[in-house]
Amino acid sequence: NGATPSTMTVTINDPSSPTQNGRAYTLSTKCNDGNRILMANSWWTNRPIDSNKELTNMLESSNEPPGDLVDLTHLHEPAIVHALQFRYERDEIYTNTGSILLALNPFKQLDGLYTQGM
Repeated sequence: NGATPSTMTVTINDPSSPTQNGRAYTLSTKCNDGNRILMANSWWTNRPIDSNKELTNMLESSNEPPGDLVDLTHLHEPAIVHALQFRYERDEIYTNTGSILLALNPFKQLDGLYTQGM
């Protein structure tokens, strides 16, 4: 029928992590599109997740990505794009990456972005 499933089960395959290897987590549709997990990085925690409920709560939380991308757990292209998209959708067009300032064109006037003195 083409309907997106309401959940997705993901099993961890990481022999280097005996406590997580083989562990299965079920994700709600808020965290998946039926084929992929909808997250590029975790800026919530770098500690092991103890339960399916804890993972779901973490993924569904409204925490924002860091304002400085060097604080991402993994600094790679998908994480950067995801963080920039998240900030862009909230009209936060300036993002630091260490001492580098990334600026996105909002393609619209953003009230309150600049003062008369600028």
